Amino acid sequence: MVQGTGVVKLWYDNGVVSSEISMVRGLPTGRQRAWDETGAKVAEVYWIKGKRVSRKKYSEARKTDAGLPEYP
Repeated sequence: MVQGTGVVKLWYDNGVVSSEISMVRGLPTGRQRAWDETGAKVAEVYWIKGKRVSRKKYSEARKTDAGLPEYP
């Protein structure tokens, strides 16, 4: 993290990533994903400056705001 911008990751005790979220200036901005203890993805949501949005709305916003993290 640099000045509240980066990716926050959490892990289970068994070493599997439990969640990750992109932050920009201290606010959830980008993709948030979560996995169960076996590594199966259980959730994926998108955020813009702390507000939850659909993947479609995030993709549209990304076209005009290069400051939003990009995902393939």
